[in-house]
Amino acid sequence: MIDPQLEWQTERLIAEPLRVEHADDAHLFLRDESMYEFTGGSPLSVAELRQRFERLQQRRSPDGAEVWCNWALRVKKTGEAVGLLQSTLPTGGPSSDVAQVAWEVGLKHQGRGYASEAARELVRQLLSDNWCVVADIHPEHTASQRVAHHAGMVSTSQIVDGEVRWWAEPWGGSREVIDPPWEAWSPSELAERLTDVTAPWAVAAGWALDLFRGEQTREHEDLELAVPIAEFHQIQMALQGLEFEVVGSGHSWPIDSAAFNFMVQTWLREPTSGVYRLDVFREPHAGDQWICRRDQRIRRPYSEVVETTHEGVPYLAPEIVLLFKAKHDRSKDHADFEGVLPLLDDHRKCWLRDALLLVHPTHPWLAKLPEEEPS
Repeated sequence: MIDPQLEWQTERLIAEPLRVEHADDAHLFLRDESMYEFTGGSPLSVAELRQRFERLQQRRSPDGAEVWCNWALRVKKTGEAVGLLQSTLPTGGPSSDVAQVAWEVGLKHQGRGYASEAARELVRQLLSDNWCVVADIHPEHTASQRVAHHAGMVSTSQIVDGEVRWWAEPWGGSREVIDPPWEAWSPSELAERLTDVTAPWAVAAGWALDLFRGEQTREHEDLELAVPIAEFHQIQMALQGLEFEVVGSGHSWPIDSAAFNFMVQTWLREPTSGVYRLDVFREPHAGDQWICRRDQRIRRPYSEVVETTHEGVPYLAPEIVLLFKAKHDRSKDHADFEGVLPLLDDHRKCWLRDALLLVHPTHPWLAKLPEEEPS
């Protein structure tokens, strides 16, 4: 596992864990206006850089969701500061999201291959730890694109805030998923197909909240199911007429790929029409106890995790669904929270509060949850 507090080296460079005292050297190459042509912004003063580096030196985001890996780059022979390197890692590990990387090299030292050398080694380390790696690069920033290419990354069709997402993955055989054709089953149709499954499976995500509410409140693009990973074979047996694909971060792999051991999602599609019907999450567990994949300290017996509608459709408890939705900042997730919150009893609200404090301790939803459960 890459350690943000350890120094490492390439053939010509030393990567030192970023500290406040690096601000003086960094200011020498970050003060040039042309450094911000593609990234936006403007040069910071030494004092402002010190404040920024002091935050980054904490090695973790305020909400606890990300590990911040930042290094100052120096030339081995001369000790001269040449640039900065960073990677942002979700605390949930490679199965929870991608590792994001970025680099900056001062104008004086550009064109010497320093950025490519540092990025190549960083990406190599991340891939060896089974991370999928991404970099978001301005479509006109050809120099940065060359760095990504030399680091073994390829451009994708994904556009993130006006930048092209570049990608590298550790297992090989991935396919970019572009506009997948979804015609998901309804929860009741799924329940009919899984009648013989004895594992504690449950409808998850937005559909689970609507099953809890007792009515459909909005359109759902897909249908998600959660099942203990050790019981996934029961889903395979029940739905063996469909094709299974491991999916994550906008890419898919064959079901027998090594990605299966790191990505938790599996999409199922009809082989004739090619349409996707179901998204299965293979969840960690310890026997009959569910374990949250975002933070393994959060555990509950499946008897409390899976609830059932009057029609017999299992669904994930709403407070757990909201915990997963808290990671995102999408309008539908905020609407789901506002719509479901009045329907939660004090016990559910307090469980969600305690879980958010562990996973997202600065989340704005906490302000609307009780500080403690009434006696």
